[in-house]
Amino acid sequence: MKKLALLIPTLAFTAWIVSSCGHSNVAGPSMGASGNARDQALVAAEAARQPQFVEDGFYESPDPMTTALGASAGGVFSVQDTITPITFWRTIRHVERTFEFAFSDTDTTGHPTTAILTIHKTLTGSFNIQVEDTTGGFNRSVIHKPLEDHWVRKLLFKRLPTTRGDEDGDDDDETDGGSGDDEHGFWRLAGLTGVDVTSKGVTTHIVSLKFEGAGLDTTITDPLKFFRLRNVLRVEPMMDVTITATTEKPDDIVLLLSRDHRFRLKPNGDNTYTGTFKTPFVMGCRHFGVNALSHGTLYDSQAPYDSQTWILPFLVVGSPLAAMP
Repeated sequence: MKKLALLIPTLAFTAWIVSSCGHSNVAGPSMGASGNARDQALVAAEAARQPQFVEDGFYESPDPMTTALGASAGGVFSVQDTITPITFWRTIRHVERTFEFAFSDTDTTGHPTTAILTIHKTLTGSFNIQVEDTTGGFNRSVIHKPLEDHWVRKLLFKRLPTTRGDEDGDDDDETDGGSGDDEHGFWRLAGLTGVDVTSKGVTTHIVSLKFEGAGLDTTITDPLKFFRLRNVLRVEPMMDVTITATTEKPDDIVLLLSRDHRFRLKPNGDNTYTGTFKTPFVMGCRHFGVNALSHGTLYDSQAPYDSQTWILPFLVVGSPLAAMP
């Protein structure tokens, strides 16, 4: 696979980039490499047609999160704690995006049949903690810690012959869910990874996530491992799912994140954290994430922001999948 810098002149992809805040750069193969500017443009257009599989939809949200301290919530306290947090939230002030293309599996015509688009984001801003007044008064202050998160996701595309994709017999790729041309076929999204978000200098690590529910028993150990679209996690609407997160420390603060809610998982004292959530009623592609914060991130005013988040896609059954090869 060859990778060189090249801008993408694709209106659909440009619209997707412009609709997001921040600056974007693009990296990919040169005109003479395996995969040319047209291939990149077509892959970009296909990515733009599948926004539900591209963005997670909630990580950059400024919604506040309560600490849910206390024995009932499994709170972990230390004599070295210097602050008592009440709520906390992220403020993302700038997002820089880069897009890296890699093409492979060249066919007999000299055209690649596989493409991987890697999306990188660098998010900068502050991690904000509202703390209790330790003087006995009623004044609450907010501590702002510098934040720099690195977000990454990969998308897998396959180039298919036009005759295979033209299922309605009208010689029109666009109505069949693909992006391409009659001569060399079209590109179609075939798989994706989850999202891995790590803070600069991260020392807190998620080891695994286990999901259990009716007909569901899945363990994830690598958020950047590809799911074929047909193998994306599927759940029933309003289904109870129990999640067990394993990290490297027994005193991390571990949170479940989604577009609709976020709450703290209960620490079990053995590096595992558990909680149960209900899946959305609305069908379609959704994402949920698990965020592990170091103890010091929330309880030590001088400790740096230290965080890792895994964000995974799932399908509420009955939703239409993107067209699959």
